[in-house]
Amino acid sequence: MTSDDNARLPKESLEQSLKEMKLMREGEMKKVTWEEFRSSSRNDN
Repeated sequence: MTSDDNARLPKESLEQSLKEMKLMREGEMKKVTWEEFRSSSRNDN
């Protein structure tokens, strides 16, 4: 998560999430499991 993510309006955040979900369904973006996300967020701190 970047500082830009914190400044987004809810509408912009939703639009970005829907774009990412579409890319995941098309196989163009890697799906991340909850465990992978949690592990990577712990490493960011």
